[in-house]
Amino acid sequence: MQDIEGESVPCLRYCYAIPIEYLPVEVLCNDKKLCRLGRDDGMCFARVLRQTSWNMFQVVVAADPHHLYDDQRSHLINVPASALPAEARVTHLSARAIPEMLLSEDQELRLLASEYGKCSALVECQLSWDMYRVRVASITDHLCNKERSHAMYLSQAEMQAYVAVVPEQEVATLVAVAVSSSISAEQKPFDITALEPILVSEEELKQAAGTVHIPQEIAPGITQSHGSKLWRCLRRFTELVLYRALLHALEQKKDLQEIVRRVLVFRRQFKRRLISIRYAYEIDHYTYWSIQVYVPTSLI
Repeated sequence: MQDIEGESVPCLRYCYAIPIEYLPVEVLCNDKKLCRLGRDDGMCFARVLRQTSWNMFQVVVAADPHHLYDDQRSHLINVPASALPAEARVTHLSARAIPEMLLSEDQELRLLASEYGKCSALVECQLSWDMYRVRVASITDHLCNKERSHAMYLSQAEMQAYVAVVPEQEVATLVAVAVSSSISAEQKPFDITALEPILVSEEELKQAAGTVHIPQEIAPGITQSHGSKLWRCLRRFTELVLYRALLHALEQKKDLQEIVRRVLVFRRQFKRRLISIRYAYEIDHYTYWSIQVYVPTSLI
């Protein structure tokens, strides 16, 4: 990060150096100074305007940091989060999304969340179509220190509700919600009851995944298009793993286990998702997942 001061740009305090490889070819072709700088140093100067999604930023780039406010000698582009240092990608997470158990482990985080209602957060990656890994800490400097920060796992809906950025799939989600709403209006309504969230360990999830056949068409590491056939296949697989892991976790609570088993058996009749991950957190290098089941009252 460059510290810039001077009368020519009194409103510019900081800028960043980003790799030239992230710039579009047409920008380099139209700006010879920028092209020459990139050829010599491999970097150019950038000023972050805003974060447009968890993995995309709108920035202004130029060959000289003092040109970053000059529309004639700078260029407006979009770059992925990987083009910027971690400090430029810091956002905030609402305190409502932080589990009580996590707050009890970190008193500094508790005090900050209580006073400001939010904490510093860094969206590290998107693990699946509906799961993001977010690192939180009491202060920004701790986000790059795994011993003084915490990894949480949020769904896309939670990202929209609690993180100050919009997931890339927001448009697709809004369309899906609209379609789902129109379909639901034609279906016979039914009452549901939300069970108390159940904590499931990562080991229990791994064991459950080992009992489920993974369709060959689901290629590991490849994000499927929202709403596609493969996306629906992956969603069914994920839900089945969650149900089986939950049934194992409820081994000592037979009555509750039987209710969850009924939801698993009859879930297709209700044409809506009845299980979800509320949040996940990491303590002492162990990850725990909070799973919520919504039970149609006819199954109780």
